[in-house]
Amino acid sequence: MKSLGNNLYLRNQSFYYRSYIPRRLVPILSLRELVFSLNVNNIKEARVHSAQIKLEEANIFECLNNDLRNQTPCSYQPNQAYQECILKLQLLKQKYCASYQSKSMRHGTAIIQPLLFSEITEQYLQDCKSDAPNTLFNKKRTFEMFVELIGDKPLLQLGIEEGRKFKSFLSLIPANAKKKYQINSLNDIDWTKEKGVQGQHPKTISNRLSVMTAFFNWAIKQEYYSGKNPFSAVKIKNDKSLSQQRDIFQSTDLEKLFKSTIYSGCQGASWKGRFQAGEEVVQDSLFWVPLIGLYTGLRLNEICQLYIEDIRNENGIFYFDINRNGEDKALKTLSSIRKVPVHNHLISKGLLQYKVQQKQKSEKRLFSDIQMGKNKTYSYIFSKRFTRTLEKLDIKRNGLCFHSFRHTFIDGLRNAGVERHIAMIVTGHSSSKDVHDHYGQGYSMAFLQEQINKLSFPEIEG
Repeated sequence: MKSLGNNLYLRNQSFYYRSYIPRRLVPILSLRELVFSLNVNNIKEARVHSAQIKLEEANIFECLNNDLRNQTPCSYQPNQAYQECILKLQLLKQKYCASYQSKSMRHGTAIIQPLLFSEITEQYLQDCKSDAPNTLFNKKRTFEMFVELIGDKPLLQLGIEEGRKFKSFLSLIPANAKKKYQINSLNDIDWTKEKGVQGQHPKTISNRLSVMTAFFNWAIKQEYYSGKNPFSAVKIKNDKSLSQQRDIFQSTDLEKLFKSTIYSGCQGASWKGRFQAGEEVVQDSLFWVPLIGLYTGLRLNEICQLYIEDIRNENGIFYFDINRNGEDKALKTLSSIRKVPVHNHLISKGLLQYKVQQKQKSEKRLFSDIQMGKNKTYSYIFSKRFTRTLEKLDIKRNGLCFHSFRHTFIDGLRNAGVERHIAMIVTGHSSSKDVHDHYGQGYSMAFLQEQINKLSFPEIEG
């Protein structure tokens, strides 16, 4: 629209009135501006109407501002003054815009209502479309949990008390509660009266609170919310250092897993058959994914989403090409894009032959038996399968999961004398802020292969 001055605009030969809502009233009215056609063809008449509207609009906002003098926008509760303001704005629009009709007006009610939490989170998720699928899924699930536990209230009515309640509920509700208790909503059970229930893991709670904090920061910036972020002071105490939050696989754990019937021979591909001694070695994702995790430090989803073509050859050296070349692929960060040499132990176990077999079956993905989960990642379902495997083999304990392979791998490199900088590159971490890291082509594949082959786990390689 072309501005003609004094809130008057021209678009497609039509005159429009446009004015911004006073900043303090934006959170209350859930509006940023008023825009409507004046339905006049004469510029002089349009200027007169624009001036009249501005004057009447100022009087309307003054009334609402007077009502706000002893309150803050964050704590404001819609009352008679609010309803009168809405009604007058509708009448103002109806008066000067001949084509304007309001169904709500005929019923004597206001059409502008405070925006609900769910409505604004939908807009937030639209802004987060570029996030990794798993990140987006976790945000959406966190918002759904909040609505179930706290209610879908107008955003302006949410404060630190609701933040504390949400945190409290998370510490009471177990993981996968709906499935375990066969309920439709988390609100179907009074969790304060449930005995012997272990709440969500502290890291899970911390992640969900971080999601809420980020959302409210966005809402404040977008002027949907006024006041202090209600989740900025809601934290969960975690005394463990980052290195202690995930356990590593001990030698006895590695022996139990990699000398189990999954690798030594079983009765068949069924879940039950995998844990019964036999002569069949089923080379599928359950066989290969843990091995690759241990000897490369790759993240679970990086392994599960591999294409056959992602095992490449450079001057006789085979490596995993970790990339985002595919609509069904997602990486955590840009530094996750990397090339990781295939460890000699994986080659001796037959990984390259397995790749050929998959290619002969006309498969696209290396592990075609892994289905994509509801969070749009391949790791979602396999993660649960691997957890059941650890439980079946009596290895599972708090802090031990598939990601523990990554920690075990890094510890293994350190014990083998591999420099920390090399380990950071191989695992896809941003290694440092040293300006020299941004020059040159990096380490050769031959050098990286030499470093990664220093890694050894004698307890399972004999």
